[in-house]
Formats: sequence, structure tokens, C-alpha cells
Amino acid sequence: MDAKSSNVLFSNSILIFLARFFPQLAVILVIIFFSRQLDAGVYGNYQGFWTQVYLLNTVACLGIPAFFMTYRPAYVSGILQHLKLFQVVLYICWVLGISGLFSYLQHTAEVLPWYLSFFFLLAYSFSSLCESLLIISKRYALLVPVNILYAIIFCLLHWLYLQNSITYFDLFEGLLFLSITRLIVYLPVIRQFLKAGAAEPIDNIGTIRALWMHLGFYDVSQMFFKWIDKFIISLMVSGGVFAIYYNGTIDIPFIPLLLGAIGGASLMQLAGSKHTGNKNALSVVLQSSRLLSCAIFPLFFFLVFFRQELFDVVFLSKYNAALPIFIVSIFSLPLNAYNLTTVLQNHHKGFIINTGAVLDLLIALGLMYPLYKAWGLPGVAFSFVLSSYVQAIFYLYHTSRILQTSMLALLPVGNWIVKLIIFSSLFIAFHYVLQAGFTAQNVLICGSALVVLTIAIALWIELTLLKRQYGEAVPERQPEEHR
Repeated sequence: MDAKSSNVLFSNSILIFLARFFPQLAVILVIIFFSRQLDAGVYGNYQGFWTQVYLLNTVACLGIPAFFMTYRPAYVSGILQHLKLFQVVLYICWVLGISGLFSYLQHTAEVLPWYLSFFFLLAYSFSSLCESLLIISKRYALLVPVNILYAIIFCLLHWLYLQNSITYFDLFEGLLFLSITRLIVYLPVIRQFLKAGAAEPIDNIGTIRALWMHLGFYDVSQMFFKWIDKFIISLMVSGGVFAIYYNGTIDIPFIPLLLGAIGGASLMQLAGSKHTGNKNALSVVLQSSRLLSCAIFPLFFFLVFFRQELFDVVFLSKYNAALPIFIVSIFSLPLNAYNLTTVLQNHHKGFIINTGAVLDLLIALGLMYPLYKAWGLPGVAFSFVLSSYVQAIFYLYHTSRILQTSMLALLPVGNWIVKLIIFSSLFIAFHYVLQAGFTAQNVLICGSALVVLTIAIALWIELTLLKRQYGEAVPERQPEEHR
């Protein structure tokens, strides 16, 4: 992979990340302020709404957004045009059914009227599908501004609710209107995308269908894996203890977005490249891993060494009992420096992907109770960390077989070792100096600034090294081949 291809990978990753960053930022801000100011019951209902949205949206989409990322835009257009009317109707009925289930769950809780929940999930699901099409067709000029505006209005609605200017019902009515408006903005562009250019002919529809089924299962199983420990713990312990576990295993913001952005860009790179050999695939994997590590490793060491200040400031020291659970759970974070399924997905190895997902879940559930008895709640978190590392080895083994290379050759080992030494030393020294003379809030602010600065410098150095390794990118854009 030459420097030009690497620059394309980097720029696509950034644009995909930005397209999804601002709505996620808005969600994080709302979580922080709502958890501080709202009554626990109201906040619980609010979080319950979004938990069900994320889970049921995954079920409604059936892996289609990830499936689209596997192919070139013209090929996706051909797949969509190949669909029969009854298949389209059947899928629409599926989404309607899932939206109906969500409506029933919310109505049973007597929080929101059924129709509001129903249409919200409906708009949210179709927006997810449209967004994936816009990403593969590289319509970032529309995606980024729309999502920035969405995030601003999202925050504004929640601020009005905290100011008692609108009711809880008004808040979600506004969110419904916002989601429908975003979908309406997307639809004309999707129609234009489907009509633009000649669609590629579809070959081996059976293989395509099999990959979609595997990806759908994988998406649902991953979301199930994400929440199953919290669900089981909620049945075993009191509400207070569960709150400690929940905050100790809270998702690190933006990491799924970053992994999805670079993974999606890598798939687009592999799908659109005229160089389809193992050497090119290995270059894409190594480069994406080097880019991911520029963000993952600094964030990991920040969370390790600044964890006390993080809990003191963000959670107002209410959940310091969760710190032992937190320090265990974040040791799965370094795995995100490698997108484990990119090559497998590109080679239509859906069965292997799903086997790894099931293996991950079975090991975690099998270790969960023994480690809980031996170590308490940190043991539960460790069971899921350990199973994730087993899954990573499983995926690396099968990827190495596909690319006909060793497992170590799939990893930029030397690059990672240098970064681990530099970043760990930097954050240890910085935290030691800061905690000697600053308050927890100032230590956290300075540490956060260090993370941002370190990531920016690491990315700049990485791209500079890439140019030295491969030479300058071709200055003029070469004519594109029919793809």
C-alpha cells in the first residue's frame, strides 16, 4: 500500500469518525449532567430508553450497515436493485415489528406513549441504514454538518428539560421530530445514490446472502455480549451494588466510533482497491493498526493512571467503590488497537467471525460465576476481559491463515512496543508531577489535555514516518477505473 492509499485510509477514517462523533459527544454530555441533576428514577427511565434503542436498533438493522461497508458503492447499488419487492416489504415489516416491540416495552413501563416510541425507533433504524450508504458513497459534506446540527439541537432539548422549560414528554417529542427530520434530509441523497451510474452486475448471490446473515448474527451477538454481564449482575445483587458494577464497566466514549471508522475505511479500501492480493490486505491491516494505536494506547494509560481523579470529578466520588472493577475492565481496551474482523469480513468468512463471537460469550459465561466467587465483582469483569483476549487470538489465527503469514506478522509489534514504552512513561511522570500540587479537577483537566495532544502528535509522527517509508503521494489524481 503506497502513501497515497494510506492517506486515503487516514482521511476516510477521520471523516467517518467525525460524521458519528458529534452525536456521541452530545450523548456523553447529557449522561454526565443528567446523572448529576436528575432523580435516580427519572434518570433510570431515561437510560432504559436508550439501552433498548441501541439493542433493538441492532436487531432491526440485522447487520446491514456493516454489510454495506464490505462492498463498493456500485456493487451495493446492484445488490439493492437486485432485491425483489416481497423482500423489501418483508424487511420493512421486520423493522415495523421491532419498533412495535420497543413501543410495547416503553408502554408497559408507563413512561412514554406507544406511538412516540414506535416512530422513534422506526426513524432511528432507517437513519442508520441511510447513513451507512452515505458513508460508502463518501457524502461526508452532508453527513458531518447534519450530525453537528443534530448534536446541537439534541443538547439544547436536554438543556431545556433540565431548566424545566419543557416536560419529559416534550423532550422525547422533540427528539422524535429531530430524528424524522434527519431521515428526511438523507432520503433524497439516497435516491440519487441509487440512480447515479450503472450498478455492477451481481455474481454469486448465495455468498452475498450468507455474508449478510453472518454479519447480522454477529452484530446482534456483539450487542448481547456487551450487555449480558450487566443483565445477570442486576439479577444477582441489589440495585446499589449493581450501580457500582455498571459504573465500573461503563463504556469508554468514542472507542466504538473510532474502531468502526477505521474498520469501515479499511473495508472500503480493500473493497475499492485494484490490488486485491494478500500483500495489499496485510498493508491495510498494519497501517490501520498503527493509526488506531495512536489513540488507543494514550487513552489506555490515561485511564489507568488518572482513574481516581476521573471518578472523583465525573461521578463526584459517589462510585469510588467501582474503581477495582474499572481497572480490570479497561484492560480489554488495548485490543481495540487492532480491527480483528476486517480481513475476515472482506473474505466473506462470516462463519469464522460468528464462531469467535460465540466462543467469546461461552468462555465469559463459563468463567463468570467461578471468578465471582473467587474475586467478587472484579472477577466478573475479568471473565469478560479474558474471553476477549481468547477471541482475539482466534481471529488472528484465522486471519493469518487467509493471508498466509504468521500471527506476529499481522501486528506492528515494533511500532507498538515503542509507543507502549513512550506513552506509559509519559503518563506516569505527568500524573506524578500533577498530583503533588494540583486539585483532582485540575489534574484531570491537564491529563485530558495531554491525551488530546499526545494523540495529535502521535498521528502526525505516524503519517510522517509513512511518507518516509513509501515516498510522497502521487500529486495528481489518476483517472478512476470502473469499479
